[in-house]
Amino acid sequence: MRHRRLALLLVVLSLAPGGRAAGETPAADPAAPPDDSRLLAEWQGRWEGKLETLPASHRRAPSADVVLEVGPGPDPVDGCLTWRSTFTSKDYPASTKDYRLCRLPDGRFVTDEGGGLLLDTFVYGNVMYSAFKAQGTILFTATHLEGDRMIFDIYFANEALHPVPGIESYPGHSIQRTVFVRTARTAP
Repeated sequence: MRHRRLALLLVVLSLAPGGRAAGETPAADPAAPPDDSRLLAEWQGRWEGKLETLPASHRRAPSADVVLEVGPGPDPVDGCLTWRSTFTSKDYPASTKDYRLCRLPDGRFVTDEGGGLLLDTFVYGNVMYSAFKAQGTILFTATHLEGDRMIFDIYFANEALHPVPGIESYPGHSIQRTVFVRTARTAP
């Protein structure tokens, strides 16, 4: 009987939030992968593609080769993936964007751009979406995964010019599209 009570107490303590000893990791959510190596596993790998801006207007439309690396970060159980993009172009200096895609405890995702900037990211099946405003421009993103091909679109829109009560239309002015092909299953 005494052993049964002790076992029951241990089960109850293990289910209590924050009830863990120093240095002990939290109990894994049964719905979540046990570590980041399987978090969005189908998205992970090394991807190479070409960024194009449409339409190519009177302004010089940026075009670049892009390498995207997606995989577990330094902490293999923090719920975050490295999401690193390296851009190279003959017209501009090379640049790297070192982001993280993180799963929150409630199952939602955010893109952590660093410096406290977190963008809500909605993952539904094989598509990721986000929307945000930067310097007066509204950006809608959609990333479609199709096996070993990934298409990343950013639609740029201005603020509503003539809103009707209850409805605002955002006139778009350009799209950036990057079509990636997976070159390796795991990111280096």
